[in-house]
Amino acid sequence: MDKIIAMSKIFGCTLDELVNNEVKLNQATPKRNLETYIDKVIKFFDDTLNYFSHLKFKDFLKFLVFLVFIFGIFILCCIPVNIIIKMGRDFLWQIPILGEFVGNVWEVVLQVSYIVICLAIFINIFQRKYLNKQEEHKDIKIITNETKTNIKTSKNISILDFLGKLGICFLKFIAIIIAIPFIISLLFVAILLALSISLIFQKVFYLGVILSILGVLSLNIIILEILFNFIFNIKKPSKKTFISLISGVVVLGIGLGITSLDIANFKYIDKAPDNISQVVDTKEYPMQDNLLILNARQISYIEDNSLNDNIKIEISYYKDFSNYELNVSDGVVTIHKQPKASGQTIFNLIIADLRKKQIHNYNDLCLSEIKVITSKNNIEKLLANQEEYQAKERNSYLNKLQTELNQKELEIKDWEEKYNEEVILNAEQKELYEEKINEYKEKIAEYKNSLDLLDE
Repeated sequence: MDKIIAMSKIFGCTLDELVNNEVKLNQATPKRNLETYIDKVIKFFDDTLNYFSHLKFKDFLKFLVFLVFIFGIFILCCIPVNIIIKMGRDFLWQIPILGEFVGNVWEVVLQVSYIVICLAIFINIFQRKYLNKQEEHKDIKIITNETKTNIKTSKNISILDFLGKLGICFLKFIAIIIAIPFIISLLFVAILLALSISLIFQKVFYLGVILSILGVLSLNIIILEILFNFIFNIKKPSKKTFISLISGVVVLGIGLGITSLDIANFKYIDKAPDNISQVVDTKEYPMQDNLLILNARQISYIEDNSLNDNIKIEISYYKDFSNYELNVSDGVVTIHKQPKASGQTIFNLIIADLRKKQIHNYNDLCLSEIKVITSKNNIEKLLANQEEYQAKERNSYLNKLQTELNQKELEIKDWEEKYNEEVILNAEQKELYEEKINEYKEKIAEYKNSLDLLDE
């Protein structure tokens, strides 16, 4: 009878439930909520304070050795992590527009992830090795029908087990680092797939591109699945994973083959699309002896001796992509170009070209042609005025450089005098003077090179 009462206490049930075989084992574990996690954190800090308050000097020295050892391993592990961060950042920086931002985000995310994982590993090892030390020798009493046996279990972790678990944790950490770019690429590939599907509604269908995206998407998912299975110790039949991997490679290969054929049939036309016409604006101004045309890099001069007293300026450009404004003040004609954003127009042009399997040079849509039409004498006067204006600008720039050069020479003399006259107290001060002198010498050399180039 005493044994039955003892067993009912162990299983947490009544005598009727035990006799009638209605004992419910494997009760559902309570749900973890925020309060539970807060209690665990408070308990961890309480146990930590309790441990250090009863710590002997010898055990404290052992803890310091353990601390140096574990953080030394973290520092060594930081080397391959930094290599992975640098490789990913350099690769992402090659992406136009958002590359630098994505690369910086990649660097910050991986650095924070590494710190968090190292902290979690340290807390886990510290809790297992030190905080739970008093619970490692508790007796577990098992009551049987015949006798009671006391079994003592020991949770002491041997050095080999500790190093093995630490190695596995490091490999899992590397797996997490490798998984991050695959997660990011999964997002981009999914966006590409959505764009490809949306282009089908625009009557643009490329089977090879869609198959290639599906192949990359499937391989990405499979690789992530393999990594997550390793990280979370999930066992899955390797045959099924291998078949999925081979299928993804086959789909990707077929897609790349069809895409290469499509690219071979593509045509590149080195000009603006023919369905976009240029607009020609014409302005006529009276000719003056000091007339000057500014802010126009490429001007074509056309002789028309019927225009002796006037000049005619013609500007040919694409109105949807740029706009020009001409201002006249004190004998100076200023030409201002104002670029216009027309993303929808460019998108429509690209869609139309993709349907025909061709592509144009869309950069030409931002180009323009400026013509100045007047008599030969007027053209000579305009060119002479232009050359005189450039000479003045060049002389002004030379004078500015010469002034800065003289200032740097005075500064370097001042630093040399300080170097020679003042007492040098230490090597750092001496090195500072030498760096300043060399810096000014380099700047002087740059200014002299600029002056020589302008003189040529």
